[in-house]
Amino acid sequence: MHTITSELHFDEMIRSAKALATVAAWSKAGHFRQLHDEGPIPLESLDGDPRALRITARLLEYLGLLTRSEELFALTPAGRRLVDNGLLTTDRHLRSFTALSRMDAVLDGGGPVPDEDGERQATAVGVNPDDEEYNRQFMDMLFRRSEDTARACARWIAPRLAPGARVLDLGGGHGRYAREFTRAGLQATLMDLPEVLPFAKERHGDALTYREGDFFSDDLGGPYDAIFLSNIVHGLGPEENLQLARRTANALAPGGLLILKDMFLDTFERSPAQPVYFALTMLFYTDHGDSYCIDEAHRWFTDAGLTPAAPALLDGFQLLFATK
Repeated sequence: MHTITSELHFDEMIRSAKALATVAAWSKAGHFRQLHDEGPIPLESLDGDPRALRITARLLEYLGLLTRSEELFALTPAGRRLVDNGLLTTDRHLRSFTALSRMDAVLDGGGPVPDEDGERQATAVGVNPDDEEYNRQFMDMLFRRSEDTARACARWIAPRLAPGARVLDLGGGHGRYAREFTRAGLQATLMDLPEVLPFAKERHGDALTYREGDFFSDDLGGPYDAIFLSNIVHGLGPEENLQLARRTANALAPGGLLILKDMFLDTFERSPAQPVYFALTMLFYTDHGDSYCIDEAHRWFTDAGLTPAAPALLDGFQLLFATK
């Protein structure tokens, strides 16, 4: 999104909010699923006010989710893919839109954002211990979105390690990064919570070694030649990240690498856009999470007895390295 320098930019921001509200409402009503299973169908087949359906369907056509022919509506190929991937059939969009409407409460009392009953909606890094289906959908989404980045990480990391080096993918959830490490000739161990580790085992079987546990309280094993953390530090507070840096340093072999893959801010904490916006998600759904600048991460390394190395800037994210 643009920086706001004119009324036109402000209008663009409002249009984005209207689009999210429309997608959220159609998701909640089950209209996308009905169109997926029954379409093409007339709007009259959907529950709701006819005028509201007509106006919102027009917007969804503009967004490229719906198409119509002779007043029969159907999902576009892109819309069908999004339904198949679960992105238009859950209440995630509605929860996001509802949470944004409570920004005033967060600004006044801090995060996480309260729900309708005033209860704070903190999550354990996106995992719900009591909802297996939600966890599966979350892991599936992360798996789908990580194909290119996982391969890019393996291309960068493998040449910096000896063939057959031992790598711990800490909090690696779906296991895609660990699997790419094995394809690059490394030995990979995946450690994560018991709520999500079974999903990785279904996908990767014996290609990986698995270690179940909480990386703050359970033994990490080792020593490892490298420990890799993808999108972990933004869900934690500064003191938690320092504690984790110390724990991982103790599990590294001499000369081993600690590698952080995440969206980091620049020194002035004003860009890039992705971590600036994503920090709001951390404010809304974690107790202490944030987007961090590279300089702060280097301080964690130094305080843990590690030596920072030059970072690697990849497409949309950075790899930070430190040596024991």
